[in-house]
Amino acid sequence: MRLLKNKPLVIFGDGSQVRDFIHVDDIADATILAAEKQSTIGKAINIGTGKPTTIKQLAEIVINAADDEVPLEYRPRPKGDPFGGYAETTLMKKLMRWEPKIELKDGVKGYYNWVRHNKNIIPQWL
Repeated sequence: MRLLKNKPLVIFGDGSQVRDFIHVDDIADATILAAEKQSTIGKAINIGTGKPTTIKQLAEIVINAADDEVPLEYRPRPKGDPFGGYAETTLMKKLMRWEPKIELKDGVKGYYNWVRHNKNIIPQWL
């Protein structure tokens, strides 16, 4: 949304924080599958990609999706913001025989294109 308003992408901290980004469609599929599988009853299962992605890497993926040069604006990392991590997915793969289907770059590109065609959803205050 910031790209479409010609504003820089904001990164809190130095961008080395790690997250496990997974597409909402994959989460929905995994949730339904986990509810249907007998092997998952009573189990706590991490759903994720199992791949660490830094915030800086995510910013680069967003910029590539927009196919544009966009400045990055670094701000102080908020107090309490965890350095992060990513999901341990061994149990997910074993019990559910499932893995996410949508790559991060594809999900970001799809979302960017959707917002580009629905600019009315971008808040005025942004």
